[in-house]
Amino acid sequence: MDKEVAEKLMQAAAEYLFVTRREALGMSFDAIAKKVFPDEDVSKSRMKVHRFIKKQSTNNKPKKMYLDDFVIYCEALEVDPIRALAEILSKVEKEK
Repeated sequence: MDKEVAEKLMQAAAEYLFVTRREALGMSFDAIAKKVFPDEDVSKSRMKVHRFIKKQSTNNKPKKMYLDDFVIYCEALEVDPIRALAEILSKVEKEK
């Protein structure tokens, strides 16, 4: 997989989780942050969620989403990671 496709895949995963799925559940970013990081201050944990969709000042790109991040957020958003990944891959493939 080339770098461009990998970046599109990460962007599509973040959009699916933090826009599409979050809005379908009616969850706020704070609710996700509390679910994933229950022992941390919500303002700090909220930023950990936002970093996947907000561009960083250092490289003008969102933080990379690794497999463990994806699975953790899928669980928090009550979605099967395998089905979500299949849907995201399908979307990225169609956009090629």
